[in-house]
Amino acid sequence: MRTFFRYTSGRWLWDEHARLEERYRRFNVTALQQIAASSVGAEHCISMNKLAEGGFNKIFRLVMIMNTGPLFHTVASEVATMDFASNLITPILDIPVPKVLSYDAKADNPVQSEYMLIEEASGIQLGNIWSSMDTEAKAEVVEQMVSIANKLLSASFSWYVSACGLLNGYGNIYFSANKFPGCEPATKGAVVCNRYVIGPVTERSFWDGERAGLPGVHGPCNKYANFQEKTKLPFQPLTQRSPEKHIALYQKFRAASEYLLPPDPELLRSTLWHWGMHALSILVTGNKITSIIDWQDCWAGPLMLQARRPRLVGFQGDLKLQLPPQCQYLEEGPEKKQIRSNVKKSLLLFSYESQIQRANPELDRLFLLSQGATIRDTVLFAANSWDGGIVSFRQSLIRIFRHWKKICPNQECPFTFTQDELDDNTNESVDWNENAEFWSSISGLALEMFAKLREDGLQTLRGNERAEFDQATTWAVRRI
Repeated sequence: MRTFFRYTSGRWLWDEHARLEERYRRFNVTALQQIAASSVGAEHCISMNKLAEGGFNKIFRLVMIMNTGPLFHTVASEVATMDFASNLITPILDIPVPKVLSYDAKADNPVQSEYMLIEEASGIQLGNIWSSMDTEAKAEVVEQMVSIANKLLSASFSWYVSACGLLNGYGNIYFSANKFPGCEPATKGAVVCNRYVIGPVTERSFWDGERAGLPGVHGPCNKYANFQEKTKLPFQPLTQRSPEKHIALYQKFRAASEYLLPPDPELLRSTLWHWGMHALSILVTGNKITSIIDWQDCWAGPLMLQARRPRLVGFQGDLKLQLPPQCQYLEEGPEKKQIRSNVKKSLLLFSYESQIQRANPELDRLFLLSQGATIRDTVLFAANSWDGGIVSFRQSLIRIFRHWKKICPNQECPFTFTQDELDDNTNESVDWNENAEFWSSISGLALEMFAKLREDGLQTLRGNERAEFDQATTWAVRRI
């Protein structure tokens, strides 16, 4: 630490002691690290290095551990959400979830940290055996995934009020016994209302930087327009160069937002959804799902932004439900293997969508909504364009502009893009090693491959490195 105080970039041939004394400056390193962490909404500083120094100035690089959300809210909400999903006392959803043995959402305890103690989840990760399972076994798992989706969607945090219409509880789930100012009843149902409340969201983008200390931006909300409004206002930029460009995009988004609401209000009702329903969060014994883990990012939000097809049934291309006649004449090799693989994936996706259509028409309508994925992605990217990047947010708005007639055929698009703006988009996309067709470059096989690499990374990384990688790549799972 002494090198922080003294000059270390050179020597003097005469009067060296006097020259070093002139440049020596002692300061409170710990206090500086705490102030730096607080200024960006970080948990704490993990390293500090001197980068350079002038005659009397010093430049340091400080590396932070970023919060995944305020720790109290994050722990308290995850425990309540897991309890809601399994609820060993009064079964509400009866989803297989590991039991929370003990927890404390406050750091004022003998451990001196927020913590959760959870029983070991039974089963093995589905990702370890999925590729070796036959189609029939996979179909059994898919059927159970449909059942879990139906259970999640059966729990609504919405209610009708004659004077106001449909009201929704958008936010994270907490125990009523632990409620704090700002929480609201979860629903009008007696059991749920007595045990749970809806409170502030714990999504990191709502707490980054200056947002952490701003009142009114964390929720909960009872109307979709209120929730969407909280995603529009940019705060202190973390990585971008031009706040003006961000503001211009948010103004376009604001102008169009009221027209992006789906005509079916049921698609906006507040529902719980598991964002990470993928091969790493599903544990199985044989062909039976025995445990669902990783509930930290789950919250009660608009169905339109929540629900999506599981990546395990994802398939890009035309569905092929049987082998083509010419396949029997092909020699065994890569081409024949690919055809068989496409048929198997087609059958799984067809099975999933057929079951959803029968068991949950509401979800089926959402999947068929024109430009639904584009609207959903625009809202999600709008929430964090500073950290997540301006290109994806701008591309989503350009896509809305180009497909406006499919979204709102009886209304002119309330915003436009100039040629200069489109040129800027192309140039910045190239700088990001992207091209103007951003959505094509991250869809289909490219996105599926990235999501698979994400799962591999989560299996190999540990500690803070794993947490940061998980947060930085969540977009891939949420877009599938």
